[in-house]
Amino acid sequence: MRDAPLVSIIINNYNYGAFLNCALDSVLNQKYGSIEAIAVDDGSTDASCSVLSRYVNDCIIVRKTNGGQASAMNAGFAVSRGEWVLFLDADDALFEDAIANLITHVSALPKHLSMSKLHAPLLAADTDGQVSNRRVPYQPLAEGDLRPALLRWGPESYVCSPNSGNLWHRSFLAAVMPIPVKQYRISADAYLFTLSPLFGYTGRLEQPVGMYRLHSTNSYWQDGLSAHHLRTEMLRYAQRANALKMFAKAGGYDADDRCWKLGNRYYLAKIFILQKLQRRAVSLCLLFASIRASFIAPISSAKKVAWGVWFLAIWLAPRRLTYSIAQPFLNLRTRM
Repeated sequence: MRDAPLVSIIINNYNYGAFLNCALDSVLNQKYGSIEAIAVDDGSTDASCSVLSRYVNDCIIVRKTNGGQASAMNAGFAVSRGEWVLFLDADDALFEDAIANLITHVSALPKHLSMSKLHAPLLAADTDGQVSNRRVPYQPLAEGDLRPALLRWGPESYVCSPNSGNLWHRSFLAAVMPIPVKQYRISADAYLFTLSPLFGYTGRLEQPVGMYRLHSTNSYWQDGLSAHHLRTEMLRYAQRANALKMFAKAGGYDADDRCWKLGNRYYLAKIFILQKLQRRAVSLCLLFASIRASFIAPISSAKKVAWGVWFLAIWLAPRRLTYSIAQPFLNLRTRM
């Protein structure tokens, strides 16, 4: 590909030595030629350093003390030079034609579009790297100018790919990074997902570009409900709302983080379940707000009714039934 833009692929790793060589090989085996490979080790205590020592001639290696995912992504971006940047989680891997397909798609889009990112789905894989046909996410990815939806519905207003399925334009990253380290020790990509529609067009590639490994030590993809998990999810949403409000106002847009919370049925559902798990009574005001959020959401009438019934069932159910009602219906990783 002549005049191909440089793409920086930044692998962020912490104690994923068992998967790291797969991630590194997937970067170095790309069919796209203009690639800068960067591996950031966030103070691992496993065999990661030994794995990285075998790649010193093939990629830029950054070693740092442990500070969390945001600090690792910041460190990698600071030494990168690419016009486009992909943050690859060390337990994931790219297909060999991933970058070529992404850049080809970008090149085919109208030149007047100012893009902040291009995203594509991943395919779920097990611990051993056996890839399935299951797409992550299973919903269609969003595309276009997502600013109106973002400002109306807040941080979780559109369906996006996990971290490893996003190709970011450098101009956007330069405008919003470094990612706040204290708030985003994990799920640092959520900060970027939240802000990118403010800075440009979101492109979509239908073809999966890599594998998303599901395993027992995955920091985000864990089944089950717990008070700690719910509190973490609620705090992260509040942090994302604060960041969006700050950048939106700086860009001259109206922003109301209170509406983003009261209008988000997933956020309210987490409050609902948490209060039930903690043996606290759920107020009628919260019930009405939750049902209202379900009925103003941009979803089908059937889903609106289903959500309203679900909130009512959780409200009426004894505590011992809360988990059984909540777990099959509430997918905490679903977007709008």
